[in-house]
Amino acid sequence: MKPETKKDHKEIAMNKELNKLYAGSYVMSDGMVLKFADVNDTLKLIIPGAPEFVMYPEKENEFFLKDFDAQCTFTLNNEGIVNEIVWHQNNSNPKGTRYTEPKQLTQKELQEFVGKYEIPELNITYPITLNGNELIVTLPKTFLSVGIDTKMKIDHTSGDNFHGSLGKIIFKRDVKGKITGFVIADIGRIRNIELTKRD
Repeated sequence: MKPETKKDHKEIAMNKELNKLYAGSYVMSDGMVLKFADVNDTLKLIIPGAPEFVMYPEKENEFFLKDFDAQCTFTLNNEGIVNEIVWHQNNSNPKGTRYTEPKQLTQKELQEFVGKYEIPELNITYPITLNGNELIVTLPKTFLSVGIDTKMKIDHTSGDNFHGSLGKIIFKRDVKGKITGFVIADIGRIRNIELTKRD
């Protein structure tokens, strides 16, 4: 892989009304949701638990950040509607599609996901508990060595799909609709780690 060539970015003046076209949430391929908001005629990236990041325009549909090295391209379709973005960071250009946030799950619905999940052949257990309205996955302590908190909050994105610090998490059900396990879609070089729910 060729080393990334850093580009100098220069802010331009633009029609602030365009920010309204770009505002909204976009779900990335790994399940992470990026939210953009038009705050006092300034487009900002909103990430839960983090400060708001200002998006600086360098073209009418291309923005960059000064807080860290990343850029975003908003793609307009033939009708002038933005339903897709391309996020540029670390030599990677993943796409995201416009996303409507699902209704908040009820306590009863969240309770379905609570339980102990395991990788039988490795004798590793990942308990999931409910703290208020938040589902928490307790990870093995080995994750601390790579700087990942062992109490991983997972956010509902759609259906039985969630997102946490390990990326996209997909729960599986049997024919009766009972949760039987979940899959961690991608951890670096390891993909589709499957865990089974204990009865």
